[in-house]
Amino acid sequence: MSGGTCCRAAQKRSRGEKVPRATRRTMSCWLGIHIQSCDWLKFRGTSSLKCRIYGASLSGNLCHHSRTGDWGVASPLWTPEIKRKLGVNKERQDDTFWISFRDFLTQFQAINICYLQQWQELRLKGRFIRVQDVDDPNVEAVLSRWYYNIAVAERTQIVITLHQEDERVGGRCYLDAGIAVLRKSGDSVALVEAKDFVRRRECEVEVVLDAGDYIVLPRTTGCTLKRLADSLGKNAKFLRENGEMDWRLELVLKEIFRKFDIQMKQELTYSEFKWICESLNQKISEEEFYKTFLPKYCSHSKGLCFRGFKEFFLKSLKELDETIIWDWLENLGYNKSLFPVRSRTFILTLHSDKELSVNVRDAIATSLDNTTSALIVERYGQEAEKQFGIKLLYIFSQYLSYYHRQVQSYAYGVLNETGKTVEAILDCSMSKHMTYSARSPIVKKRVEPEQTEFMLHAQAIPGNEEFVNEFKFTWKEIAE
Repeated sequence: MSGGTCCRAAQKRSRGEKVPRATRRTMSCWLGIHIQSCDWLKFRGTSSLKCRIYGASLSGNLCHHSRTGDWGVASPLWTPEIKRKLGVNKERQDDTFWISFRDFLTQFQAINICYLQQWQELRLKGRFIRVQDVDDPNVEAVLSRWYYNIAVAERTQIVITLHQEDERVGGRCYLDAGIAVLRKSGDSVALVEAKDFVRRRECEVEVVLDAGDYIVLPRTTGCTLKRLADSLGKNAKFLRENGEMDWRLELVLKEIFRKFDIQMKQELTYSEFKWICESLNQKISEEEFYKTFLPKYCSHSKGLCFRGFKEFFLKSLKELDETIIWDWLENLGYNKSLFPVRSRTFILTLHSDKELSVNVRDAIATSLDNTTSALIVERYGQEAEKQFGIKLLYIFSQYLSYYHRQVQSYAYGVLNETGKTVEAILDCSMSKHMTYSARSPIVKKRVEPEQTEFMLHAQAIPGNEEFVNEFKFTWKEIAE
């Protein structure tokens, strides 16, 4: 495998261990660096991994002089024999430093591999979106707007990664996200691989696929994409006293711009801006967009850049009643707290050792997400209850990290091993400090004979360790 490696430095303390003050000061939080080489070194009867790391964003003087601790510039662990063996010249400032493996684990959060040589790369825009059942508004779910159909001509190694928007830039906490890979066979699908939910910026799965047709489906429980209590009153102003736009609204506009910039060209084409207008119950023709609209605002020859989009919104704020702007934002999926309750964007990357053919398809009009969840529960689920051939299955997912909020969630499904159609009822209303993928903690589903039906996701509210998960499961036969 060819590629570079990128790490993120974090000033997080390990339990029971303090990070040295000098290290905290000189190794700034979220520093991007490049691992140049790794060597195993035995010293005083112990084996340690020493990483020689290139600080791409550091000047030579800073990188050479600031590293303290074991194997730093002034460390007494360096002997003439070790320096000669590894070719280390502490007097030369070459933008490198050495660090013990123990300190490496303490100071760095993650290693990201950048696939550079002999790897094909595809970058695709994605979006999680909240949808409601047409027949029952109480039944809702957060699904991937699209699924990705992959045609594999020969045995291929593929690394699939879902990248969420950086919460340090956008200010939105990460959703729990996962990835499922399925193989198509006619109208049916079979589960190949599933990456469990994690709440971090990247979620990655690596698979080797034989020739055939496959589906990549991004997944989320949607439990944390909730309708928060309104904290920004209706009479709140979007503009500051000096006439400039409030920073919260500007953050929202950046999110909206990225959501509709499907081609990821840092501009909104006519078709992309038309989608926004339709959400606002406005109309604009292609001729009007190019001849009248674009010349008014900062734009490129083929589309509106963010600065122009902000100018358009600022002009609307000054000319229109504030209630109209609130209606616009509500139509675009924001509540009075300016929190996105209907959708989140992400980037899906595919790195493969052979060329792939990928088609993006609409997932909302399908039952693919529900089918995939049922397949995962059927394969990995444990039995919670069994009543006369009707099984309640569950999966408990737990992702713990010092650097991100915990994910502690349950996925429930019902397996019908009888020859009759039943209605399964799962009641989780007795639980405490839990949030759900459905609007209500009580879910009813029709389960056909010899079939598995997914019920819902239940997740502990982030940051609350005293959650209680309780449920009552019943079912009844449906008379045909």
